[in-house]
Amino acid sequence: MPLTKYPEGSVRELLSVAFPLMLSSLSALFMVFVDRLFLAHYSKDAMSSAVTAGTAWWGIGGSCMILASMAEVFVAQYNGGKLYERIGRPVWQMIWLSIGSIGIMLPIACWGGLLLFYNSPNFALENEYFFWMTLFAPTWALGAALSAFWVGRGKTRMVTLMALGVNGVNIFLDWLLIFGVEGVISPMGIKGAAIATSCGSMVQVIIFFILFMRSKNRTLYRTFDYRFYWGEFWRCVRVGGPQSALFFIECVGWAYFYVFISSLGRSHIYVAGICQSVLILFFFVAEGIGRGAAALSGNFIGAKQHQTVFKVFRSGLKIHLLFFCLFAVFFAFWPDPFVKLFISDAFGKFSELSVEAQGIEQSAMVESLVMTLRICLFYLLFECVRWLISGILTAAGDTLFLLVVGVGMVPLGLLLPTYLFVNVGGGGVMGAFVIAVFYVVVVSALFYFRFAGCKWQKIALVEV
Repeated sequence: MPLTKYPEGSVRELLSVAFPLMLSSLSALFMVFVDRLFLAHYSKDAMSSAVTAGTAWWGIGGSCMILASMAEVFVAQYNGGKLYERIGRPVWQMIWLSIGSIGIMLPIACWGGLLLFYNSPNFALENEYFFWMTLFAPTWALGAALSAFWVGRGKTRMVTLMALGVNGVNIFLDWLLIFGVEGVISPMGIKGAAIATSCGSMVQVIIFFILFMRSKNRTLYRTFDYRFYWGEFWRCVRVGGPQSALFFIECVGWAYFYVFISSLGRSHIYVAGICQSVLILFFFVAEGIGRGAAALSGNFIGAKQHQTVFKVFRSGLKIHLLFFCLFAVFFAFWPDPFVKLFISDAFGKFSELSVEAQGIEQSAMVESLVMTLRICLFYLLFECVRWLISGILTAAGDTLFLLVVGVGMVPLGLLLPTYLFVNVGGGGVMGAFVIAVFYVVVVSALFYFRFAGCKWQKIALVEV
């Protein structure tokens, strides 16, 4: 049975599957953006700490989420192969993995921040944010595992509605907990931001699980089959492990990238943090289309329609070019809204600077921020292409190659050039982001040559 009413692999079919996922991703990423926006108006140090500690947390919590979401690949291939009675199994294996991750996340939450940020001037803030986010990391993994039930079958509307609802919860709790209510709730600052985001994740998991266990799903997809299947579990881990490890390596790499920039001074890391926050907000296109392409490709691979996968790739490129033109309006021609959002009153926090010095500093920062945002436009374009190809290769189970490229390119293509340019050569934040563009261009090219080589077609992922 076709996944949609549109021609297979067409732009319209990919959009019909990916657009709800883009909205879902936008809603989730908007939570991070709002966290940092509120924190920027609460405390400049709190916002900068959320960038550094958040990047480190994504390396740990995000890699667990990536691994749990690999249930999507098997749900998609089972669905494409009409093996509906097996669809509940991979979801449950990743549910068990998420629950088991509590034993790992708890000690990391307690002691990880002490090791990661011990030498940082913002140690207390970074450690507090890292603790609360890591403590609730298993709920994020559970949400990823449960959403795979809908994403893998191309039924993405439910995921979108859930994300929008959770986003509303997060925004309300952000405002309530970060700033507090006089006489009722004391301001929690960065701790409040972490707790608000984590509470939103818990609400999502509860509702997802209730819907997953509906009578119709138990009958058709065997969602009540909660037994542990070692073979099914290992296949999910085997496919998702390299992707998860790659995500961790990249997050560690980006964490050091920002450490290098922070050595230039508070203004530089603040500009880098704003650029990262804006990139995160617009990253919904890359993630949505990447996951949509993975869902469609998994179904086509399960049905042995390999040529249609190439059509999905071409459709994804067309959609990305369209969004690139739209994003150019914000990044290249109209960056003022982002500048005003983050910098409007931030310099009131620099108590050690005179009014005149603040004006000079702010003018230089604004100029640097505008130029760096324009550089980020091209980073976003190639990152979208990379996620498109990565989604397709992941759907085929060709994830070991992705890991090998990451292991080689993160230190050699991103960290080493950045260190030499910033710490040895004394370069600035703009040049560092030019290096990031070069890095993602090379990685995208390597991914494309792998995809065009068609070795992924020979991988037998699902046992019939």
